[in-house]
Amino acid sequence: DRLLRPVFVGGNPLTGTCRRNGEGGCRCGAAEYQAMVRDASPSPLDAATLPGFPPPALCAETVAAYRNALSSRRPGHPWLALPDEGLLVRLGALAREGGEGPLLCTRAGLLMFGHGREVVREFPSYFLDYRERYGGGRWSDRVVTGDGERGGNVFDFWRRVSARLTSDLGRPFSTDGSPAPREGAGGPATRPGSPRAPRPRRPAGRGRRRPAPRRRPSPRGASRRAGPSSARARGRSSPRRPPGPTPA
Repeated sequence: DRLLRPVFVGGNPLTGTCRRNGEGGCRCGAAEYQAMVRDASPSPLDAATLPGFPPPALCAETVAAYRNALSSRRPGHPWLALPDEGLLVRLGALAREGGEGPLLCTRAGLLMFGHGREVVREFPSYFLDYRERYGGGRWSDRVVTGDGERGGNVFDFWRRVSARLTSDLGRPFSTDGSPAPREGAGGPATRPGSPRAPRPRRPAGRGRRRPAPRRRPSPRGASRRAGPSSARARGRSSPRRPPGPTPA
């Protein structure tokens, strides 16, 4: 059970924490120990407030882009009538410590909407990298956070990469009066992070080539919070972030 971790021998959990790796027990490093401590918390880490990160740490342009996306997808949503601060509170991007005091960014809010420099200040290892490769070399095109384009947060990165994944997919003709173009058959599968995302052809020179499989951002060294047997069993789940309000 993750709530009982870390399990250690001796008097120092930093040097005595152990884990099973399928072949037997082995000692954990400092990073693995810290991950166990985080996962043992019953409270969602994403909702934790960050002292020293007031609302201006969030990128106003990114928030406006999210509002526009929400308005296009769900034009009658009641949250659209709220000011930016109210919208961010409803989304869980801003909160008050213990329900009192000034509004502060949450961990999830900073990652989703924060200025790139502010995100790195709290998460020094934060770096998202998307590459396309059509021939030789390490990549033919690349999108990264921290290049100075847009906000450098997760939502801006998702918008840039999503546009590339869906640019060559056809969209069916629609006469139902939809306010926005409908997604094609492959639309849902091309959302970043989906394991089903196809690799559409893209023009290269005068002809067209099938690019090498696109590299998608993935958390390096990530591990399951629940074990494989618990993940396969029905009726039990242990998400790192419980389901929350996601109107878009």
